[in-house]
Amino acid sequence: MRFDVFKQIVLEEWNKYFHFLAENVAVPWQAELTGKRLLFPDTILFTETGDHFIYEFFGATANFNGLQVKQYKESSTINYLCQSKLIDGDKQKFAIQSSINGGANGVFLRSQIDNQILNKRFSFAPKLWNESLQSLLFGSNSYYLGFDKDFQCCYLNNCLLGNRFGNLNRIKRILFLAILDKKSDAKAYHYWLNGILQSSLIQRNQILLEQNFQESLQSINPLLGVQYCHISTEAVYLLAGKFANLFLVPGEPEKTLGEFIQQNPLLIQKALACQIFHFRPELQLVDGNTLPTTEYAIPDLAVERDEGFFDLCALPDLENHTTAKSSRGNLTNSVEKGINQLTKCREYFKFTHNQKFAWAKYEIKVLNPGLWVAISSYNSASNAEIINLAHQLQGTFYEVIDYETLHTMLLCSA
Repeated sequence: MRFDVFKQIVLEEWNKYFHFLAENVAVPWQAELTGKRLLFPDTILFTETGDHFIYEFFGATANFNGLQVKQYKESSTINYLCQSKLIDGDKQKFAIQSSINGGANGVFLRSQIDNQILNKRFSFAPKLWNESLQSLLFGSNSYYLGFDKDFQCCYLNNCLLGNRFGNLNRIKRILFLAILDKKSDAKAYHYWLNGILQSSLIQRNQILLEQNFQESLQSINPLLGVQYCHISTEAVYLLAGKFANLFLVPGEPEKTLGEFIQQNPLLIQKALACQIFHFRPELQLVDGNTLPTTEYAIPDLAVERDEGFFDLCALPDLENHTTAKSSRGNLTNSVEKGINQLTKCREYFKFTHNQKFAWAKYEIKVLNPGLWVAISSYNSASNAEIINLAHQLQGTFYEVIDYETLHTMLLCSA
Protein backbone atom coordinates (compact mmCIF):
# COMPACT_ATOMS: atom_id res chain seq x y z
CA MET A 1 0.00 0.00 0.00
CA ARG A 2 1.23 3.51 -0.76
CA PHE A 3 1.57 5.95 2.12
CA ASP A 4 -0.78 8.49 0.51
CA VAL A 5 -3.47 5.81 0.07
CA PHE A 6 -3.06 4.79 3.71
CA LYS A 7 -3.56 8.40 4.87
CA GLN A 8 -6.61 8.84 2.66
CA ILE A 9 -8.30 5.72 4.07
CA VAL A 10 -7.55 6.69 7.67
CA LEU A 11 -8.80 10.28 7.32
CA GLU A 12 -11.96 9.22 5.48
CA GLU A 13 -13.02 6.64 8.07
CA TRP A 14 -12.08 8.57 11.20
CA ASN A 15 -13.64 11.85 10.06
CA LYS A 16 -16.94 10.04 9.46
CA TYR A 17 -16.66 8.32 12.84
CA PHE A 18 -15.86 11.48 14.82
CA HIS A 19 -18.56 13.53 13.06
CA PHE A 20 -21.10 10.83 13.93
CA LEU A 21 -20.04 10.85 17.58
CA ALA A 22 -20.10 14.64 17.71
CA GLU A 23 -23.69 14.77 16.46
CA ASN A 24 -25.10 11.71 18.23
CA VAL A 25 -23.21 11.58 21.55
CA ALA A 26 -21.43 14.83 22.36
CA VAL A 27 -24.28 17.23 21.47
CA PRO A 28 -27.04 15.23 23.25
CA TRP A 29 -24.89 14.96 26.39
CA GLN A 30 -24.40 18.71 26.51
CA ALA A 31 -28.10 19.32 25.84
CA GLU A 32 -29.08 16.96 28.67
CA LEU A 33 -26.85 18.88 31.12
CA THR A 34 -25.50 15.59 32.46
CA GLY A 35 -22.08 17.03 33.23
CA LYS A 36 -20.48 14.42 30.95
CA ARG A 37 -18.21 15.44 28.11
CA LEU A 38 -16.82 13.65 25.07
CA LEU A 39 -13.49 15.06 23.92
CA PHE A 40 -12.06 14.55 20.44
CA PRO A 41 -8.46 14.70 19.21
CA ASP A 42 -7.56 17.68 17.05
CA THR A 43 -4.30 16.41 15.51
CA ILE A 44 -3.28 13.23 13.71
CA LEU A 45 0.39 12.36 13.21
CA PHE A 46 1.20 10.00 10.31
CA THR A 47 4.58 8.27 10.52
CA GLU A 48 6.36 6.02 8.05
CA THR A 49 9.00 3.62 9.40
CA GLY A 50 11.05 0.93 7.70
CA ASP A 51 8.34 -1.74 7.94
CA HIS A 52 5.16 0.02 9.02
CA PHE A 53 2.73 2.89 8.63
CA ILE A 54 1.64 4.47 11.93
CA TYR A 55 -0.86 7.09 12.92
CA GLU A 56 -1.50 8.55 16.37
CA PHE A 57 -4.00 11.06 17.74
CA PHE A 58 -3.11 14.04 19.93
CA GLY A 59 -4.87 16.98 21.51
CA ALA A 60 -8.34 17.44 22.95
CA THR A 61 -11.33 19.50 21.92
CA ALA A 62 -15.01 19.46 22.87
CA ASN A 63 -16.06 20.43 19.34
CA PHE A 64 -14.80 18.28 16.49
CA ASN A 65 -13.86 20.40 13.47
CA GLY A 66 -11.59 18.01 11.62
CA LEU A 67 -8.03 16.82 12.24
CA GLN A 68 -4.88 18.81 11.69
CA VAL A 69 -2.56 16.52 9.72
CA LYS A 70 1.13 16.17 10.56
CA GLN A 71 3.68 13.86 8.97
CA TYR A 72 6.92 12.35 10.28
CA LYS A 73 9.50 9.74 9.32
CA GLU A 74 11.27 7.38 11.73
CA SER A 75 13.81 4.63 11.15
CA SER A 76 11.84 1.93 12.99
CA THR A 77 8.59 1.42 14.84
CA ILE A 78 10.51 0.39 17.97
CA ASN A 79 12.30 3.73 17.89
CA TYR A 80 9.01 5.58 17.38
CA LEU A 81 7.70 3.98 20.57
CA CYS A 82 11.05 4.71 22.27
CA GLN A 83 11.13 1.03 23.20
CA SER A 84 14.75 0.42 22.25
CA LYS A 85 15.90 3.08 24.70
CA LEU A 86 14.70 2.31 28.20
CA ILE A 87 15.07 -1.44 28.55
CA ASP A 88 16.70 -2.92 31.63
CA GLY A 89 17.87 -6.50 31.94
CA ASP A 90 17.22 -9.04 29.20
CA LYS A 91 15.70 -7.68 26.00
CA GLN A 92 12.72 -9.97 25.87
CA LYS A 93 9.68 -8.87 23.94
CA PHE A 94 5.93 -9.14 23.85
CA ALA A 95 5.34 -10.05 20.22
CA ILE A 96 2.27 -8.70 18.49
CA GLN A 97 1.18 -11.43 16.14
CA SER A 98 -0.89 -11.44 13.00
CA SER A 99 -3.64 -13.31 14.82
CA ILE A 100 -4.46 -10.23 16.90
CA ASN A 101 -5.52 -7.95 14.04
CA GLY A 102 -7.32 -5.98 16.70
CA GLY A 103 -6.02 -4.08 19.65
CA ALA A 104 -5.68 -3.34 23.32
CA ASN A 105 -8.02 -1.00 25.15
CA GLY A 106 -7.30 0.49 28.58
CA VAL A 107 -4.08 -1.40 29.32
CA PHE A 108 -0.83 -0.39 31.05
CA LEU A 109 2.00 -2.42 29.50
CA ARG A 110 5.09 -2.79 31.66
CA SER A 111 7.04 -5.47 33.52
CA GLN A 112 6.53 -6.58 37.12
CA ILE A 113 9.80 -4.93 38.16
CA ASP A 114 8.82 -1.73 36.35
CA ASN A 115 5.52 -1.81 38.22
CA GLN A 116 7.20 -1.96 41.64
CA ILE A 117 9.84 0.65 40.87
CA LEU A 118 7.55 3.10 39.09
CA ASN A 119 5.03 3.06 41.93
CA LYS A 120 7.85 3.76 44.38
CA ARG A 121 9.54 6.49 42.35
CA PHE A 122 6.29 8.29 41.53
CA SER A 123 4.95 8.06 45.08
CA PHE A 124 4.61 11.87 45.25
CA ALA A 125 1.85 11.73 42.62
CA PRO A 126 -1.70 10.29 42.87
CA LYS A 127 -2.50 6.68 42.07
CA LEU A 128 -1.62 7.21 38.45
CA TRP A 129 -1.61 3.75 37.04
CA ASN A 130 -4.30 1.67 38.69
CA GLU A 131 -7.51 3.68 38.78
CA SER A 132 -8.79 3.32 35.23
CA LEU A 133 -6.34 1.00 33.47
CA GLN A 134 -5.97 -2.73 33.81
CA SER A 135 -2.36 -3.88 34.11
CA LEU A 136 -0.62 -6.17 31.69
CA LEU A 137 2.51 -7.35 33.48
CA PHE A 138 5.15 -9.43 31.76
CA GLY A 139 7.00 -11.05 34.66
CA SER A 140 10.39 -10.19 36.10
CA ASN A 141 12.14 -8.78 33.03
CA SER A 142 11.51 -5.58 31.11
CA TYR A 143 9.82 -6.14 27.79
CA TYR A 144 9.25 -4.17 24.68
CA LEU A 145 6.71 -4.49 21.93
CA GLY A 146 7.81 -6.51 18.94
CA PHE A 147 6.18 -7.65 15.72
CA ASP A 148 6.39 -11.15 14.33
CA LYS A 149 6.97 -11.90 10.66
CA ASP A 150 3.25 -12.39 9.92
CA PHE A 151 2.11 -9.18 11.65
CA GLN A 152 -0.47 -7.15 9.71
CA CYS A 153 -2.11 -4.49 11.90
CA CYS A 154 -3.10 -3.58 15.44
CA TYR A 155 -4.10 -0.63 17.58
CA LEU A 156 -3.64 0.63 21.15
CA ASN A 157 -6.50 2.71 22.58
CA ASN A 158 -6.32 4.56 25.91
CA CYS A 159 -3.15 2.72 26.94
CA LEU A 160 0.02 3.43 28.89
CA LEU A 161 3.44 2.12 27.87
CA GLY A 162 5.97 2.11 30.72
CA ASN A 163 9.74 1.65 30.61
CA ARG A 164 12.71 2.48 32.74
CA PHE A 165 16.46 1.93 32.73
CA GLY A 166 18.13 2.58 36.08
CA ASN A 167 17.14 6.12 37.11
CA LEU A 168 15.70 6.96 33.67
CA ASN A 169 11.91 6.72 33.50
CA ARG A 170 9.35 7.07 30.73
CA ILE A 171 5.58 6.58 30.71
CA LYS A 172 3.91 7.13 27.34
CA ARG A 173 0.17 7.75 27.28
CA ILE A 174 -1.50 6.62 24.06
CA LEU A 175 -4.90 8.08 23.19
CA PHE A 176 -5.06 6.01 20.01
CA LEU A 177 -2.21 4.59 17.95
CA ALA A 178 -2.46 2.18 15.02
CA ILE A 179 0.31 0.25 13.27
CA LEU A 180 0.02 -1.35 9.84
CA ASP A 181 2.43 -3.49 7.85
CA LYS A 182 3.40 -1.65 4.66
CA LYS A 183 2.71 -4.72 2.54
CA SER A 184 -0.96 -4.82 3.59
CA ASP A 185 -3.68 -4.66 0.97
CA ALA A 186 -5.49 -1.29 0.86
CA LYS A 187 -8.98 -2.74 0.38
CA ALA A 188 -8.50 -5.26 3.18
CA TYR A 189 -7.27 -2.56 5.56
CA HIS A 190 -10.13 -0.23 4.63
CA TYR A 191 -12.60 -3.02 5.40
CA TRP A 192 -10.86 -3.82 8.72
CA LEU A 193 -10.73 -0.20 9.90
CA ASN A 194 -14.38 0.40 9.03
CA GLY A 195 -15.24 -2.82 10.87
CA ILE A 196 -13.57 -1.93 14.18
CA LEU A 197 -15.10 1.55 14.20
CA GLN A 198 -18.60 0.24 13.48
CA SER A 199 -18.12 -2.49 16.08
CA SER A 200 -17.29 0.10 18.74
CA LEU A 201 -20.59 1.90 18.02
CA ILE A 202 -22.54 -1.36 18.28
CA GLN A 203 -20.84 -2.19 21.61
CA ARG A 204 -21.72 1.26 22.94
CA ASN A 205 -25.40 0.80 22.07
CA GLN A 206 -25.46 -2.60 23.78
CA ILE A 207 -23.92 -1.13 26.94
CA LEU A 208 -26.43 1.71 27.00
CA LEU A 209 -29.30 -0.78 26.82
CA GLU A 210 -27.84 -2.97 29.57
CA GLN A 211 -27.17 -0.01 31.87
CA ASN A 212 -30.58 1.60 31.20
CA PHE A 213 -28.82 4.88 30.50
CA GLN A 214 -28.12 5.30 34.22
CA GLU A 215 -24.40 4.67 34.57
CA SER A 216 -21.50 6.58 33.12
CA LEU A 217 -19.48 4.90 30.39
CA GLN A 218 -16.26 6.16 31.97
CA SER A 219 -15.18 2.72 33.15
CA ILE A 220 -16.53 0.76 30.17
CA ASN A 221 -15.59 2.93 27.22
CA PRO A 222 -16.07 0.99 23.97
CA LEU A 223 -15.47 4.02 21.75
CA LEU A 224 -12.11 4.57 20.10
CA GLY A 225 -9.91 7.66 19.83
CA VAL A 226 -11.98 9.80 22.22
CA GLN A 227 -11.90 10.63 25.91
CA TYR A 228 -14.77 10.67 28.38
CA CYS A 229 -14.61 13.17 31.20
CA HIS A 230 -16.82 15.07 33.59
CA ILE A 231 -17.21 18.81 33.22
CA SER A 232 -15.25 19.22 36.49
CA THR A 233 -12.11 17.69 34.92
CA GLU A 234 -12.57 18.96 31.38
CA ALA A 235 -10.03 21.75 31.90
CA VAL A 236 -7.29 19.21 32.73
CA TYR A 237 -7.96 17.19 29.57
CA LEU A 238 -7.97 20.30 27.39
CA LEU A 239 -4.73 21.50 29.01
CA ALA A 240 -3.13 18.09 28.41
CA GLY A 241 -4.14 18.36 24.76
CA LYS A 242 -2.44 21.74 24.43
CA PHE A 243 0.65 20.41 26.23
CA ALA A 244 0.85 17.40 23.89
CA ASN A 245 0.66 19.63 20.83
CA LEU A 246 3.39 21.81 22.32
CA PHE A 247 6.08 19.13 22.44
CA LEU A 248 4.92 15.86 20.83
CA VAL A 249 3.87 16.96 17.36
CA PRO A 250 6.52 17.98 14.78
CA GLY A 251 6.79 21.66 13.99
CA GLU A 252 7.93 24.83 15.68
CA PRO A 253 5.94 25.32 18.90
CA GLU A 254 4.71 28.82 19.65
CA LYS A 255 5.78 28.64 23.29
CA THR A 256 8.67 27.23 25.29
CA LEU A 257 7.88 25.00 28.27
CA GLY A 258 8.83 27.87 30.57
CA GLU A 259 6.26 30.15 28.98
CA PHE A 260 3.66 27.38 29.03
CA ILE A 261 4.14 26.68 32.76
CA GLN A 262 3.88 30.36 33.65
CA GLN A 263 0.63 30.68 31.70
CA ASN A 264 -0.76 27.30 32.85
CA PRO A 265 0.22 26.58 36.48
CA LEU A 266 -2.43 23.84 36.55
CA LEU A 267 0.02 21.67 34.58
CA ILE A 268 2.40 21.39 37.54
CA GLN A 269 -0.29 21.38 40.22
CA LYS A 270 -2.07 18.40 38.67
CA ALA A 271 0.85 16.45 37.17
CA LEU A 272 2.92 16.64 40.37
CA ALA A 273 -0.04 16.52 42.75
CA CYS A 274 0.72 19.75 44.57
CA GLN A 275 -1.16 22.89 45.52
CA ILE A 276 1.92 25.03 45.95
CA PHE A 277 4.99 25.27 43.72
CA HIS A 278 7.51 27.96 42.87
CA PHE A 279 8.78 28.53 39.33
CA ARG A 280 12.48 29.44 39.29
CA PRO A 281 12.70 30.86 42.84
CA GLU A 282 15.87 32.91 43.35
CA LEU A 283 17.47 31.47 46.48
CA GLN A 284 20.16 33.90 47.59
CA LEU A 285 23.44 32.31 48.65
CA VAL A 286 23.81 33.80 52.12
CA ASP A 287 26.26 31.09 53.25
CA GLY A 288 28.48 28.61 51.47
CA ASN A 289 29.08 30.58 48.27
CA THR A 290 32.36 29.29 46.85
CA LEU A 291 31.87 31.07 43.51
CA PRO A 292 31.95 34.89 43.87
CA THR A 293 30.23 35.35 40.50
CA THR A 294 27.22 33.31 41.64
CA GLU A 295 24.66 34.95 43.89
CA TYR A 296 21.73 32.54 43.70
CA ALA A 297 20.77 28.88 43.59
CA ILE A 298 17.76 28.59 41.26
CA PRO A 299 15.80 25.36 40.83
CA ASP A 300 13.41 25.49 37.89
CA LEU A 301 10.66 24.11 40.13
CA ALA A 302 10.26 23.76 43.89
CA VAL A 303 7.22 21.52 44.47
CA GLU A 304 5.56 21.09 47.86
CA ARG A 305 4.89 17.55 49.08
CA ASP A 306 1.94 16.60 51.27
CA GLU A 307 3.94 16.93 54.49
CA GLY A 308 5.02 20.48 53.64
CA PHE A 309 8.60 19.86 52.48
CA PHE A 310 9.65 20.57 48.90
CA ASP A 311 11.07 18.50 46.07
CA LEU A 312 13.35 20.19 43.53
CA CYS A 313 13.16 19.83 39.77
CA ALA A 314 15.43 20.94 36.93
CA LEU A 315 14.10 21.54 33.40
CA PRO A 316 17.27 21.85 31.32
CA ASP A 317 15.35 22.28 28.04
CA LEU A 318 13.04 24.90 29.53
CA GLU A 319 13.67 27.61 26.93
CA ASN A 320 14.02 25.41 23.83
CA HIS A 321 11.57 25.80 20.94
CA THR A 322 11.76 22.09 20.05
CA THR A 323 9.44 19.10 20.02
CA ALA A 324 9.96 15.46 20.92
CA LYS A 325 10.06 14.59 17.21
CA SER A 326 12.70 17.21 16.40
CA SER A 327 16.43 16.70 16.37
CA ARG A 328 17.84 18.13 19.54
CA GLY A 329 21.01 18.50 21.52
CA ASN A 330 22.96 15.86 23.36
CA LEU A 331 20.86 14.10 26.01
CA THR A 332 23.82 13.67 28.35
CA ASN A 333 24.52 17.40 28.25
CA SER A 334 20.90 18.17 29.17
CA VAL A 335 20.89 15.71 32.07
CA GLU A 336 24.28 16.90 33.34
CA LYS A 337 23.09 20.50 33.16
CA GLY A 338 20.06 19.59 35.25
CA ILE A 339 22.11 17.62 37.76
CA ASN A 340 24.59 20.47 38.22
CA GLN A 341 21.67 22.80 38.87
CA LEU A 342 20.12 20.46 41.44
CA THR A 343 23.46 19.70 43.12
CA LYS A 344 23.94 23.40 43.74
CA CYS A 345 20.42 23.65 45.15
CA ARG A 346 20.94 20.61 47.37
CA GLU A 347 24.17 22.09 48.75
CA TYR A 348 22.39 25.40 49.32
CA PHE A 349 20.08 23.90 51.93
CA LYS A 350 22.95 22.52 54.01
CA PHE A 351 23.52 26.03 55.44
CA THR A 352 21.27 27.41 58.16
CA HIS A 353 21.24 31.00 56.90
CA ASN A 354 20.27 29.81 53.44
CA GLN A 355 17.43 27.75 54.90
CA LYS A 356 16.17 30.82 56.78
CA PHE A 357 16.27 32.93 53.59
CA ALA A 358 14.35 30.31 51.57
CA TRP A 359 11.70 30.12 54.29
CA ALA A 360 11.43 33.87 54.82
CA LYS A 361 11.01 34.70 51.12
CA TYR A 362 9.25 31.64 49.68
CA GLU A 363 8.27 29.44 52.69
CA ILE A 364 10.38 26.68 51.14
CA LYS A 365 11.85 24.01 53.40
CA VAL A 366 13.46 20.73 52.38
CA LEU A 367 14.09 17.36 54.00
CA ASN A 368 15.48 14.57 51.83
CA PRO A 369 14.12 16.28 48.73
CA GLY A 370 13.24 14.38 45.60
CA LEU A 371 15.62 15.57 42.87
CA TRP A 372 14.04 15.36 39.41
CA VAL A 373 15.46 16.21 36.00
CA ALA A 374 12.70 16.56 33.39
CA ILE A 375 14.16 16.46 29.88
CA SER A 376 12.28 17.15 26.68
CA SER A 377 12.76 13.68 25.15
CA TYR A 378 14.89 10.55 24.96
CA ASN A 379 14.36 10.35 21.20
CA SER A 380 17.65 11.81 20.06
CA ALA A 381 19.80 9.55 22.24
CA SER A 382 21.41 6.33 21.08
CA ASN A 383 21.09 3.17 23.14
CA ALA A 384 24.78 3.46 24.01
CA GLU A 385 24.23 6.97 25.39
CA ILE A 386 21.23 5.80 27.44
CA ILE A 387 23.23 2.91 28.92
CA ASN A 388 26.19 5.14 29.76
CA LEU A 389 23.95 7.78 31.34
CA ALA A 390 22.11 5.18 33.43
CA HIS A 391 25.43 3.88 34.77
CA GLN A 392 26.49 7.42 35.67
CA LEU A 393 23.27 7.96 37.65
CA GLN A 394 23.38 4.59 39.42
CA GLY A 395 23.37 5.05 43.18
CA THR A 396 22.65 8.79 43.00
CA PHE A 397 19.67 10.78 44.28
CA TYR A 398 18.63 11.92 40.81
CA GLU A 399 15.69 10.66 38.78
CA VAL A 400 15.09 11.52 35.11
CA ILE A 401 11.72 11.78 33.38
CA ASP A 402 10.71 13.30 30.04
CA TYR A 403 7.91 15.65 29.04
CA GLU A 404 5.86 12.72 27.77
CA THR A 405 5.87 11.25 31.28
CA LEU A 406 4.83 14.65 32.67
CA HIS A 407 1.99 14.71 30.12
CA THR A 408 0.88 11.22 31.22
CA MET A 409 0.91 12.24 34.87
CA LEU A 410 -1.23 15.27 34.07
CA LEU A 411 -3.85 13.14 32.31
CA CYS A 412 -3.87 10.44 34.97
CA SER A 413 -4.53 13.06 37.65
CA ALA A 414 -7.94 13.63 36.06
